[in-house]
Amino acid sequence: MEIPIAQVATAHVVLLGLPGALAFATVSIITRRTRILPAVLVGVITMTLVYAVCLLAFDSTSANVSIKVPADNISVKEYLIDVQGEVYPADANVYLLVHPKDGKYWWIQPEPIRFPGGVWKGAVSLGNSKQGEQTYYQILAMVSTNPWLVDVVRNTWLSRVAKKSADGIQIYRPPALKSSSIVTVWRSG
Repeated sequence: MEIPIAQVATAHVVLLGLPGALAFATVSIITRRTRILPAVLVGVITMTLVYAVCLLAFDSTSANVSIKVPADNISVKEYLIDVQGEVYPADANVYLLVHPKDGKYWWIQPEPIRFPGGVWKGAVSLGNSKQGEQTYYQILAMVSTNPWLVDVVRNTWLSRVAKKSADGIQIYRPPALKSSSIVTVWRSG
């Protein structure tokens, strides 16, 4: 299941439509509805400026995330394993994704728990108790310092959707966020 387009569309309408509509209404009231064209222009300019601010003003390039446990290229028997790492800044949003090496999709995992000092800990599922053995898995941690609405506009929004399903959510490819190095794990069974 991909990220629901209705949620992305709703965020765009709220973020862009509301300021544009308020600007339009304000200019309409000030001009006593005699000059609709300036009101429309102010509304469109307001929407464009809000969109530009969302794309340009928020920047996660100073954020970093790393995976410390598990080590790269280890073998595990369990399908549920602990993953630990560090994030900077400590209050940044951390997302975990898992990808069967020969699979098509990345699976969004539950959000990890954050501890003081930027340490985080989570669990990832390498298949389940009935399937996924004898497979390589790739584990990736991603970080964002943006407000969630900005991530929605940039189409890099993961946390709100990942919380909605106990089975997880799949995406075709990870979004353009800062990420850790990929950790490869062999699930032997």
